[in-house]
Amino acid sequence: QIWIAVYAAEIYIAERGMSVPDAVIAGGLLALVAYSLLGRAVGCPLAGRLSDVLVKRGISRTVVLIGWLLIGMALLALLALGVTNMWALAVIFMLLGTSVNLFSLVAAAISDTYGPLRTASISSFANTMSQFAGATALAVSGYVGISLNRQPGNAITEYSGIWLSGLVGMGIMTTLAIASYLALRNGWVTRPADRDA
Repeated sequence: QIWIAVYAAEIYIAERGMSVPDAVIAGGLLALVAYSLLGRAVGCPLAGRLSDVLVKRGISRTVVLIGWLLIGMALLALLALGVTNMWALAVIFMLLGTSVNLFSLVAAAISDTYGPLRTASISSFANTMSQFAGATALAVSGYVGISLNRQPGNAITEYSGIWLSGLVGMGIMTTLAIASYLALRNGWVTRPADRDA
């Protein structure tokens, strides 16, 4: 969310000629409304409800989560292209706020897959991996942003590397999720609950 607020502020300065204090306030408000209020506070409960509806129709929560991860990757790829239209950014930020904050669906999908006796330990491991990936992407994103900048001093282009760092981190986690899903679905590995039965 911090990168989003700062990116929006940079666009307000570069595209609309706002002063730095006004741009920081406008960027922070955009991030708050689009990413947090609409994305997290509205989007996440709606995504949870959608997941419940889809499960009743035979679509697993794991498939829903993988879908949201792919949406998140597509949104980060769009940001890496240098989107500067504020309405487009508001929609991207809102959907990104939803897609990267669906932690409760992870626990629900794990419970559906492994049962209640293993949900806490597996959910904790999944959370550790996602936090590690996020922290790593955050640690390298500034460096990557500056390294990939073709126009030194152009702050907006530096964000391409930042968004690409997030995309790579999310891509790794999505690849692991898809591989795990396919391995379980095709019987290449068995669930611990299957072995206990």
